[in-house]
Amino acid sequence: MLLINGIILGSVYALLALGYSLVYGVGKIMNLAHGALYILTGYFIYWILNAGYSRGEAILYAIILITLVGALVYLLLIKPLQNTPLGVLIVTFALAYLIQNLISFFMEAPAVTIPGLFRIQLFPGSPYEWRDIFRKKQNSIN
Repeated sequence: MLLINGIILGSVYALLALGYSLVYGVGKIMNLAHGALYILTGYFIYWILNAGYSRGEAILYAIILITLVGALVYLLLIKPLQNTPLGVLIVTFALAYLIQNLISFFMEAPAVTIPGLFRIQLFPGSPYEWRDIFRKKQNSIN
C-alpha cells in the first residue's frame, strides 16, 4: 500500500512539475498561481459532483470552467504585465493567495475528498479496494 501511495503521490508531483515547466518553457511566465488553480479545479469537481452530475460530467465541466478562469487570468492579469517578469510574479502570487483564502472563507471544512475515478482492487477479483482495507484497519484501532 505504501508503494501504491508513493506512486500516486509521485505522479501528482510529476504532473504539477510538468505544468510549471510547460508554462514557463513555452510562455516564459512564472505562474505562482498554478497550484491554486489545481486546487480550484478540484473544488470545481467537488461542487459539480454535489450538484448531482456524474463524475465524467463533473470532470468535463471543471476543465471547461478552469480553462475559462485561466483565459481570464491571462487576459486581465498576466498579459498587461508580460514585459515585467517581477510584476507577473507578484500578481500571480497575489492571485494564488486570493484563491486559497476565498476557498477557505466559503468552505466550512478546510479539506474535502473526491471519490476515486478508478477502483484499485487489492487482488484481482477481490470485492475490496486497497483503501477499504486501510479504513477497516484504522477503524478497528479506534
